[in-house]
Amino acid sequence: MINPQAHSIMYHGLPAMEVVAPVWSRAESSSAEDFLLSGDKGSNMNKRLGMVRLALPLDQVLQREYRLLRRIVTIVFISGGIGIALIFFFMHRILRPIQLLSLGTSHIVRGEYGVSVPILSKDELGDLAVDFNHMSKVLAATTVSKDYLGEISCPT
Repeated sequence: MINPQAHSIMYHGLPAMEVVAPVWSRAESSSAEDFLLSGDKGSNMNKRLGMVRLALPLDQVLQREYRLLRRIVTIVFISGGIGIALIFFFMHRILRPIQLLSLGTSHIVRGEYGVSVPILSKDELGDLAVDFNHMSKVLAATTVSKDYLGEISCPT
């Protein structure tokens, strides 16, 4: 083994990370001739003295990782819940004027003229509600019902 290596092990029943690294000695070149032949001072004179093994317990790291994961999951669920609530709030706020206009239209279809819808905003939907109310008032003022026409044409 030339380079350090790391792997997980169980040490006394607990997870640990073991790092194993070789220890090398460098013998100094004894002559200038060795330096000239090898190109690097003592490069071919390395001697392996042994190995250093270091094991670090992972229980605290794993506990911290578990706590961090729990916090992340909690934050995701809370922010997701808030996001869904905001989506429903804004959908209701946007769709409510459309529902009221639809309800007013169904009144007009049934012949109930003069119906007005509340103006909930000052945007395009509010402008549409204003126009709808104006149309409904004009229809109420200018439309004659069939019953009224029937009474006029059939004198008793």
